[in-house]
Amino acid sequence: MTEVASWSSQTPSRRYMARHQKRGTRGNIIKSIAELIKNADDTYDRAGSTSGKIEIGFWKLKKTQRRAIGGFYVRDWGQGMTKDIAIQAYKKYGEDTTAGARNAAIGVGGKDALLGMNDCRILTVCDASPLVIQVRTDPVHNDLESRILEGEEALRCFREFDSKTSPPARPLKASESGTVVAFRIPETVHCPRFDTVAQELTQYYTLRTIMEDPQRTVELLDVDTGKRTRLHHSPPEGVIKGKHSLEIPYRGTMYRVSVEFKRAATALDKDKELGYA
Repeated sequence: MTEVASWSSQTPSRRYMARHQKRGTRGNIIKSIAELIKNADDTYDRAGSTSGKIEIGFWKLKKTQRRAIGGFYVRDWGQGMTKDIAIQAYKKYGEDTTAGARNAAIGVGGKDALLGMNDCRILTVCDASPLVIQVRTDPVHNDLESRILEGEEALRCFREFDSKTSPPARPLKASESGTVVAFRIPETVHCPRFDTVAQELTQYYTLRTIMEDPQRTVELLDVDTGKRTRLHHSPPEGVIKGKHSLEIPYRGTMYRVSVEFKRAATALDKDKELGYA
């Protein structure tokens, strides 16, 4: 029997992959960060941790007067990733890596959040084994590519990250499990102002459960000044017109969803896809 006569699945083209990935966060930085925050929350959820901290760090543009942010990182002190998990999560596309975590039914995934960003690195430690996953957007096909670094190459990336963020960020340790996802924002991409990013994150609707969870600490860190801000969910002002609670099945798990209808006090900005509408 020839190869073409055997049953086989279809392989998606890179053109299709690029279109699919672009639909994920649509270049919205706040939405991208929200996806990474949910990934960080899931690592604590899978481990059944009674507490967990999620740190969102940012640094400002240096050579401009614009009040804008140059890059972000999202960090957790959870399980970290083994090499096999890293391959499944970043060398394959469409794999279910959520393992029934509480954010599994919402969002587009952490990989899509990095599309179009620069210097994307995932620095992770599991069982004292450091790994670095480098992710980039192919300039020709506009889809995501990745590679995994181990050993001294990984540790070199750890030291480079520390040199840019510590202090005030806590240095990375090869003996301490956890994950950092860092990226730099291209100058052509719209980015929130550093004096409004906290408000935009606290009002993002899919982060409500995480920010209201007493077992989670979500903190924003200005790497340039060392200022830390504890983030709590803060819905847009308005008059509540109704509430409803329902359960939605997803892949064998029932998710309880609370729906709140509110008339906004002011006109809402739908273009930024902050979930207000």
